[in-house]
Amino acid sequence: GPYAGGAINLLAVFISMAITILLVIGTRESANVNAILVAIKLAALMAFIALAVPVMKMGNFHPFLPNGWGTMGVVGAAASIFFAFVGFDAVSTAAEETRNPQRNIPIGLIGSLAVCTILYLLVAAGAIGSFGAQPVYGLHGQMLEPGSAGLAAQCASLTTEPLVCSHEA
Repeated sequence: GPYAGGAINLLAVFISMAITILLVIGTRESANVNAILVAIKLAALMAFIALAVPVMKMGNFHPFLPNGWGTMGVVGAAASIFFAFVGFDAVSTAAEETRNPQRNIPIGLIGSLAVCTILYLLVAAGAIGSFGAQPVYGLHGQMLEPGSAGLAAQCASLTTEPLVCSHEA
């Protein structure tokens, strides 16, 4: 791909062509493939939850809100978590193809939001409780701000990478 010095990302081109062909074939077939992909994603999340939640250490949740409520804490996290729920508006586009949309669309929206929120909370609790997401402290015992140069330098100097230093989403 372009990130590795190439001119084109062939995998992206092939995936785009496969999705286009699938959509041309028909709505039912693309819905079936989508259902299979969602089942695979849910199985992976459930496996993570099943492995992580039983080994949670409640001590990993202290301090519970190390960055407080401000823009670097709960408010900032809520702003970024908002994007985890992008795509639920796609349920409303299926209203034309739904039997009894006045009843089924609200059930679909509320049900999918509830399931996704519960899964999101369980995955987050499993990751923090089993691995730990403790704040990283500087040389003088001060908590380092997320995204700061000091945090990056301290994370680079650690032998084991805490969850807060991870570059994964």
